[in-house]
Amino acid sequence: VVALNFQKYLYNKYFPNARRSFDEMYKNASLIFINNHVSSSFVRPHMPNQIEIGGIHVKPAKTLPIALQKYMDDATDGVILFSMGSYIDGTDWKEEHREMFIKVFGKLKQKIIWRYSNETLPDNPGNIKIGHWFPQKDILAHPNLKVFITHGGLLGTTEAIVEGVPVLGIPVFGDQMMNLMKTVARGYGLQVLYPDLSEETFGNALKELLRNRVYKDKAKKISKIFNDRPSTPQQEVVYW
Repeated sequence: VVALNFQKYLYNKYFPNARRSFDEMYKNASLIFINNHVSSSFVRPHMPNQIEIGGIHVKPAKTLPIALQKYMDDATDGVILFSMGSYIDGTDWKEEHREMFIKVFGKLKQKIIWRYSNETLPDNPGNIKIGHWFPQKDILAHPNLKVFITHGGLLGTTEAIVEGVPVLGIPVFGDQMMNLMKTVARGYGLQVLYPDLSEETFGNALKELLRNRVYKDKAKKISKIFNDRPSTPQQEVVYW
């Protein structure tokens, strides 16, 4: 409702002399683009004017910066990417949560890339690389990337699907819960709800994704379906 009211506000602001009201236009849409794809969503009927263009924001992977490329190339046991998008930086977590993450990561043989804006990370066990910003899509495309820890935003989870990477979600608000429910239902990821976040729940979920091949196999299968299209999302938009 809030989003709809905001759209109505924008419509009235930028089209003050429109011959049709917002409500009339809303009920008479000729074409609706849906940022989704059948491979990663629940089954539902679509009208002929509803066109799926999930993944339209995804660009081909680029070469990583030299230092980051070497960091991932040298990770013989793999890498875990931990990024909660632009909403939650690593420094925004409660101290007890940060300490818990560090403790869990320190027990792993994998390397960790964590979007964490401070210059240093207290008690870093040595396998955590921090930074204010990382090229997320390009990291997801690296063959040594094992798991993507995310808040479950639609764009990030879509990028993980494109590259066939298992997901561990920590949803916070908005559509993140729904996106991660799809991830769990499709079998290529797990989630830990924020109120349930602990060393045990987070650690067990992460270990399960790392040691159980079924999640990677599911992710690769869905990725293959997602990417197997007669035309790209961009071409679909232009065509329609």
